[in-house]
Amino acid sequence: MEGILGSHVQRAEALVGRVRETAAALFEIPSIPFDASETFVIAREPYWVTQKWSETLNPFTEGALDKLLPASVRAVRLKRRLAEQVDELVQRNVENLRWATLQNLDAAFRRFEAWFDDRLAETIEATRGAIDTALLKRREHADRVRDDLARLQQGAELLTNIRAKLS
Repeated sequence: MEGILGSHVQRAEALVGRVRETAAALFEIPSIPFDASETFVIAREPYWVTQKWSETLNPFTEGALDKLLPASVRAVRLKRRLAEQVDELVQRNVENLRWATLQNLDAAFRRFEAWFDDRLAETIEATRGAIDTALLKRREHADRVRDDLARLQQGAELLTNIRAKLS
């Protein structure tokens, strides 16, 4: 599970990194740093049942009554009872294993989804910041160009006037 999810994490990191690099190139700003991802650990361990607990209030166990039966009948009943207990224990343990695996998978996918959503939100926020910075620089540059253009136009008019006077 960690290996499979790890490959998806690497692809997601590469995608988010490309978005950040593209934003940095488009807006001519330094690349936005990106931190490495966390690992996803399977934490829930299944528990194992080793014996069947009796849920009756009967003071006599099944084995106590078997002592009154002939040995051949007792052996058949014991084999049947052991087969039933083994079957029940296997079913319980398989169900415990299935449940723990299901919970681990669900938790891992939720953590991955939250991690990916966080990284995308960070990238979007950083890109918005880059856009705002680029827009501010562009406005400042436009103001400077406008001032320079006005000054150059005044100079051109002055030169035109001087030329007209000299002619």
